[in-house]
Amino acid sequence: MDYIIEKNYFLYRQKNDYSENLQSTEKVENIINRNKEAIRKLTAKTDVYTLESDIKEYKSLISLLVIG
Repeated sequence: MDYIIEKNYFLYRQKNDYSENLQSTEKVENIINRNKEAIRKLTAKTDVYTLESDIKEYKSLISLLVIG
């Protein structure tokens, strides 16, 4: 239910929600990194580098909201 954590952070600006969101995002990063080859093999259209880039950009944007 990570989307609820994200929503809670955007609505209530609680630092704990941000921390949980960041942890969840880092879990996704780790899953992608551990499974790059398998992700590439799923379909010819899967671009693991785009997934990595999107996750990094998301982390950066959510961090900007907190740091401000």
